[in-house]
Amino acid sequence: MKSNQGWNALFRKLRLRQAGSVVLSAALIGGLSSCSQEKPGGAGPTNGPAKPAAEAKPPGPPPGSIEIPLTYRGLTADTNDFSASGYWGFQAPTNNEAPFLKAVSAKKEVLPVHNPYFKGREFAAVEMQEGKPVALYFDANANGQAEDNERIPAVRETALSAYTQWFFVTPDFELASGESKVKFRAILQALAPRGGAQAVFSWSPACVLEGRTKVGGEEMALALFADGFTGAFDHFGQGKFSLFPAALTNRQFVTRQTLSSLAQLNQNFYRLSLAGRGPDGHPTKLLLCPETNLTGRVALTLEGCTGTNTGWARALLAGASDPNLRLELENLSALPGGSYRLENGTVRVEQQATNWWFSFGQGPAITISNETRLTLGHPQLRTRVRDANQGPAEAEKTTFAKGTWVVITASLPGAAGELWERFRFSSADAPAREISPQVRVTDEAGKEIQAQAMVRGAASVFEARWNTAGLPAGTYAIKVSQDTGPLAGLIESPVKVTIE
Repeated sequence: MKSNQGWNALFRKLRLRQAGSVVLSAALIGGLSSCSQEKPGGAGPTNGPAKPAAEAKPPGPPPGSIEIPLTYRGLTADTNDFSASGYWGFQAPTNNEAPFLKAVSAKKEVLPVHNPYFKGREFAAVEMQEGKPVALYFDANANGQAEDNERIPAVRETALSAYTQWFFVTPDFELASGESKVKFRAILQALAPRGGAQAVFSWSPACVLEGRTKVGGEEMALALFADGFTGAFDHFGQGKFSLFPAALTNRQFVTRQTLSSLAQLNQNFYRLSLAGRGPDGHPTKLLLCPETNLTGRVALTLEGCTGTNTGWARALLAGASDPNLRLELENLSALPGGSYRLENGTVRVEQQATNWWFSFGQGPAITISNETRLTLGHPQLRTRVRDANQGPAEAEKTTFAKGTWVVITASLPGAAGELWERFRFSSADAPAREISPQVRVTDEAGKEIQAQAMVRGAASVFEARWNTAGLPAGTYAIKVSQDTGPLAGLIESPVKVTIE
């Protein structure tokens, strides 16, 4: 994963040369935060009457710190501006009696759209003409009335190969965010397949907090992205941010990083904090402060691996006790010491002329000190079967009635408890390819009943389904196999079940 180009340019110009990987540390304390740190001190012995203490000046930020004022801006669905971070669709109730929807329906042919996060204006309506969405009705002032200025025509229509898109942008409105209200804006996307099928509607946030700072004579731009429909830009571990050259004209695909109390950015460590609260309810400035406590390093060992040049491709560390810490890394060298959880990661391995990438989730807890050795790898394939009518937490079964849908699941725990979930490789003469677990079901005579690739689901668990309808009673063999390449070779896990 490549570092954000804008961050790299910024830190190169700051010339804060420190060894190791870069970490950006963020702290948010009661709405006000500071990069400054108090130093220990106290009054010593005195001769004579005590003198009035001079009024203490608030400590300033450390040398090399950057303060960036922030301002709110609503987006317009411009093709050169920031793209949507994602679209969410919400099912509208069929027998809705919302006053605003009833008021609009009395005037126009409309379809209801719903967003439960827009308190007081949960329901909007889309005007349809000959099956085409032409305008959004949005209750911006939340008074339940359909007013003339609340009809919003589409700002853009885009014809794709199989679909047509329409975009409708709301005006700024007050969104309930926790116990306060903040300025917010949203985009409604209508997506209709070619051939006259009804459009599907979904929402996305459409606002950012922006700032600029001049570094080494070059203007740099900062953008903070809201944490979904919470309307909050200061949700560490959830929100996103980006820093890039201000001269960049097309910002649609700038790299976004998780707003975190710890993150890797080139060759320097920084603390990040947000301060102030403006009339729009959002933070008013961002501070970047240098961090120099680079004491930890993680040395990786892949147990049983037969490849060469093993190393990290990426890793995500979370704070063991700090929910704001989401540290995205390209390696694990020169880190601040402390307790972390290795949430997921990818390691790379070379085997002759082939490059392999192995990814895992739910990694171990680690305490990073001067040199921490971490052993991963040596995956074991574990297979279990259950009735499809049972939940994943139900006890495993190996005997089923005829006609039962059987769920076959597989997981690959490693040496430190990590769950391996992706196995990819590529070479100079072959494109990148992913190898999934395979499941094969045979009867007592060895005849193949079913064979298929398993699908990765939640919590790093693979799944396949087997319909036993029409099969005679008897014993059946289920074998799951996974080719892990140089990590552990071909591993298999057989299970026998009985159909009664």
